[in-house]
Amino acid sequence: MRRVSALVVYLLHDFAGTWQAFIPPALALTFYGIAFQYGATPAYFATVTALALVGIMVITVLLLSGRLNRAASYPLVARLQRRWELLLALVLAALLVVLTLALLICILAFVQNIVVLGVEQWLLLLLTWLLLLICAGAFALLLTSLTSRGGSHIVFYALVALLAAIYDYSDELTRGNAGWVVQLWQRVLAPFGDVLDPFTSPNLLRANLLVLGYALLFFILATWLFEGKDLLWSD
Repeated sequence: MRRVSALVVYLLHDFAGTWQAFIPPALALTFYGIAFQYGATPAYFATVTALALVGIMVITVLLLSGRLNRAASYPLVARLQRRWELLLALVLAALLVVLTLALLICILAFVQNIVVLGVEQWLLLLLTWLLLLICAGAFALLLTSLTSRGGSHIVFYALVALLAAIYDYSDELTRGNAGWVVQLWQRVLAPFGDVLDPFTSPNLLRANLLVLGYALLFFILATWLFEGKDLLWSD
């Protein structure tokens, strides 16, 4: 873990010295200013903030991976005993950035009385957001050029587009005798729906465990892609 911790510090220090470091906080503050102009119910705050944080998490992972996906990183990667340590550090570094922004959003919402939540509700939010962000970070690894082999990241972008298309055309698919596609889509993404609505979901514990399982699956797949990749940087 000391190597992973050292990598996290290195990634954050390298990232902080670039103009890209302003992107995550700018996104978070912009989201806060737009989403809560007229206050928020607990359910709205939980869902909308979680979606915004997931988006910022994915963007942060992509930004950090872009810093690593350079020829200058070769000495660092070559000295690693296990490449997965770099991917773990990448997710943890992004997680620290986004959790800091999540804390900032929560403090602003509390001070400005945007939403009224009890201590247990705040703790529940932080726990579910943590698991959701870990899953988002692990999936974001598959979208990066850093872990891509043979253009595999394009496949995962296409998967995201496919899931969005199924959502948009769910009624048409159901009427066209392709309801099984919609049912499969709903079954796969059901845990995320429960996690995005933590205050009323009756299956929150099971959903959290499934989200954590998805995160582990994504990370293992990203590790497999990265471990067997020939590191050939054009620069």
